[in-house]
Amino acid sequence: MSTDQLQRWIDEILTMSAQRWVLAVITFASPLVAVAAASAASGSVPRWFPLLIALAAALTAARPDSHNAVLPLGLVVWMWVATVDDPLTPWSMLAGISLQLAHVTPALMSIAPHDATIDRGTVRRWVLRSGAVACAVVATWAAATVLARRHAPGNGALLALALAAVVAVTIVLRPRAADGR
Repeated sequence: MSTDQLQRWIDEILTMSAQRWVLAVITFASPLVAVAAASAASGSVPRWFPLLIALAAALTAARPDSHNAVLPLGLVVWMWVATVDDPLTPWSMLAGISLQLAHVTPALMSIAPHDATIDRGTVRRWVLRSGAVACAVVATWAAATVLARRHAPGNGALLALALAAVVAVTIVLRPRAADGR
């Protein structure tokens, strides 16, 4: 890194808006919350792993408009798959919502310069949509838990019907999202 690049980076940090700082903290903290959920679910996350995630999350918070965000997400998912044996643990909801925040927050940060404040309407839409995803995570976990306890054989027709319902809801909601409502 040249001294000019370093100076530009320092200048960006010093001129960041308060909103950008909040988004950067969420970007940094959310993968760490997912690691904590993995640790609680499995009890076997290596001690060095949160440090690796913190470094990757700091890189993402510093440069949200780059491909850095893939690193903490990929590492947390890899750790989850490698250490958590129970696919229906309640900790999966916290991990899923945290990973969704780790994905969405850098995307929101990348739509405006570092010193800008994103308008309330845009932030409101992102929060509402993130809330809808969080509700879907909880509903999916609840449905999976109920269905897993039924011990019923699979049903291809029911799966096809569910997929058709998802496609129909997407088609209905898509024009509204394009209009900004």
